[in-house]
Amino acid sequence: LRLVIKAILIGLPALAGVFIGAPLLAREFEQGTDQLVWSQGITRQRWLLAKLGLLSAATVLLAILLGVAGRVWFEAQPVLNSSQWQEYDIQGPAYASYAFFSLALGIAAGAAIGRTVPAMAVALVGYVGVRLAIVFLARPNFLPPLQSDVSTNLAGQLDAWMLGDQKHFDLQGHPLSDSSWQAAVNTCSQIQGPWGSCLRDHGAVVLQAYQPGDR
Repeated sequence: LRLVIKAILIGLPALAGVFIGAPLLAREFEQGTDQLVWSQGITRQRWLLAKLGLLSAATVLLAILLGVAGRVWFEAQPVLNSSQWQEYDIQGPAYASYAFFSLALGIAAGAAIGRTVPAMAVALVGYVGVRLAIVFLARPNFLPPLQSDVSTNLAGQLDAWMLGDQKHFDLQGHPLSDSSWQAAVNTCSQIQGPWGSCLRDHGAVVLQAYQPGDR
């Protein structure tokens, strides 16, 4: 249920662009009703602001409420090893920003194309493309991640954002072969004492890439 609700919340901002933003201007241009309005003495700027102002505010407010509700619900779920960063995209300012971006993208597509269905398609593809690019291309490169030997040092990482899987290296920083790693594990599992110190004594360290929580 947790994953289903998370998936729904991630997808909801796209609907703002596809079903609200894209048809907003495209339908007017498609049906020619914009010409009728402009002939009544209303300027294009006033017509545009009247359409966009209240709708944009309502979209952002609804996204904020959904983000708060989602955060409250997720925090109430007892999940082991849960990180605050797992639900970062569906909370607070980030969630409201995605909703507003989706709406703006749909409006821009409708204004540029002037046809409702193609504008809806562009809004959907554009939103999904930007979201994926942020997750896989932009965000990992905002600041270089740090590396920590998690076999000996866990202090200060409880609020960190762990990136990828743990990797095994020798003391010179070279990747450790599976056989060498397994040999070190087998040896240390039979010895009483600190696990991390034993691994280092046998030439193995466990490194984890992470972003500190204060970033």
